[in-house]
This record gives sequence, structure tokens and C-alpha cells, in this order.
Amino acid sequence: MPLTMHQASVPVFNQTLAALSKVLDKAAAHCATSGQDFTELAQRRLAPDMMTLAQQVQQACHHATLVVARCAETEQPVFGDTDTDLDGMQNRLARSLEFLDGISPESMEGSEERRAEIQIRIGLLAFKGQDLLLHFAIPQVLFHATTAYDIIRHAGVEVMKVDFLGAAFSRKID
Repeated sequence: MPLTMHQASVPVFNQTLAALSKVLDKAAAHCATSGQDFTELAQRRLAPDMMTLAQQVQQACHHATLVVARCAETEQPVFGDTDTDLDGMQNRLARSLEFLDGISPESMEGSEERRAEIQIRIGLLAFKGQDLLLHFAIPQVLFHATTAYDIIRHAGVEVMKVDFLGAAFSRKID
């Protein structure tokens, strides 16, 4: 049986966003015990021209929900961009996960070849659904989630690759 668009997207994004939520929890616990201000951490970036931790979380959620919404032919949730504290970031992640969980496999059937348009800073882009997912959205989600993880790790929070992978090990056969 071929891999479906739903199988290639929703479980991957759920795993990534849920793991990011737990990494944020570890960051908050670190801040509480070290006296570091989480609001300051949320505004950190790896380089001056990169997005902040809060923006990395926003973008990971945006790209995950965008591609799934386009492929399911439904409206993407509107989050705004004001969640720059822990509660706001966790709320965005929870709402994104809730949205993804509400998408049925049937709603994405046939989206592999269907035209999907997205607006980005450089203009309107059009893709086949499968190309949007595999060559744009998955790399975007993983880039922003990884960068968020890296900012948190660079701030001294003890996280490891297993934290980034989240529920990956629950899927092993043996």
C-alpha cells in the first residue's frame, strides 16, 4: 500500500511539534532553577539575522498547519504572531496539534497532484501537493524546530537528540 499524504505529514508534524513542546518545558524548568528569564530566552537567536526562539516556534507551527490545510482543502488556523512567552508558545503548539489531529486521512486523498498555492515573502508559489509537502513544508518544519532546539541547547538547557525525536522510539517494532 503506498504512503498517503496524511501518513507522510500529520504523524511527522505531530511528533515534531509535541517534542518541541516538551523541549520548551525543559527550557522553562531550566530557567526556573537557574534564575534565567524565559522571556529573554524566547527572544534569543543564533545569529543577528535569524529569527528568535519564539519566531522559530511560530514558523514550525505555521508550516505544519499550512501544508496540511492546503492538502485537506480547509482553512489554516490563524494564530497571529504575538505569542512571545512560554504560555503563548505552548498554546500555539497545542492548537496546532489539535488542528492536525482533526484532519482525517480521507480529507487529504488526491492532494498529491492537486495544485497548492502559498504566499511567502518573495511572492506566490504554486506546487503540486506532494512537492509542497516533501520539498517545502517538511524541510521548513524541521528547520525551524531544529533551530528552536539549538537556541535552547545553546542557552545551556540540557536537551539531547532523544528530546528532539520525541515519540520516535515508541514506533520501533522490537
